[in-house]
Amino acid sequence: MTDKIQIRVTIAGGFQHDYVTYSFGDVSTEPYELGLYFIKAGWAEDTSGVIPSEHPSSTDIILAPVNLVAATPVTGV
Repeated sequence: MTDKIQIRVTIAGGFQHDYVTYSFGDVSTEPYELGLYFIKAGWAEDTSGVIPSEHPSSTDIILAPVNLVAATPVTGV
């Protein structure tokens, strides 16, 4: 799996996320999990066509990715 994905905004009117405005037709390279979230929400498409576009209903719940910090467990304590 790659750590980046290129997306194209497909939702009319665009959307805003974390103070960034994404306009209809914009193409951007995003962290993989964030770009996947936009695709699953139905707001964007994968420009490579590898990940199928999603079209959720208005009642579907699409959870945003959570920022996690990977840590190596401490052993022998």
